[in-house]
Amino acid sequence: MTQYVKETGNADFLDKLIPFYQKDSNSKPIEEGTVWNHLCRSIEFTQNNKGEHGLPLLGFADWNDTVNLPTGAESMMVASMFGKALNDMLDLCEYRGETQLAEQFKRYYLEMQDTMNSVGWDGQWYVRYFDEKGEPIGSHKNEQGQIYTNGQSWPVISGFATAERATQALDSVYNKLNTRNGIKLSTPGYNGFD
Repeated sequence: MTQYVKETGNADFLDKLIPFYQKDSNSKPIEEGTVWNHLCRSIEFTQNNKGEHGLPLLGFADWNDTVNLPTGAESMMVASMFGKALNDMLDLCEYRGETQLAEQFKRYYLEMQDTMNSVGWDGQWYVRYFDEKGEPIGSHKNEQGQIYTNGQSWPVISGFATAERATQALDSVYNKLNTRNGIKLSTPGYNGFD
């Protein structure tokens, strides 16, 4: 949304009323709110739906829809996307003069950054998920799927990775996932279904 506002200059779009997804028995929207309300509620949804490590719950799947983990799994990528969204919302808060909300979102950002770096760093790269039992996926401890590309790129994009960890994570991508045909999504490959 931030990019849309920056590109078009149409900040009034944030005040446009649109329905929420939920419908009544007649398929009419139960509630509506401004685009800004939708954005703020999406931040609060993620903030309030975390697992045992303090990371956002995976839900059914994140970007990698081939990884479908049971309820309770946590996604490092969603955590990083949350960080990117929070940074974007901070820009919009500043533009709109929403200083209290900006302080709240900054606190969420710093908390998630700390959580990701304390529970998600695997020594040379970031893990990708924690399964419903709290076990890491995308860890050097795993037999298959030890490292995932987007588990490394998104902590950098969000700004969660320190400069040292960003370099180390991206070096690990290059050293472990780079092929003459491009970067693989993960390695070592899986040889069956769980």
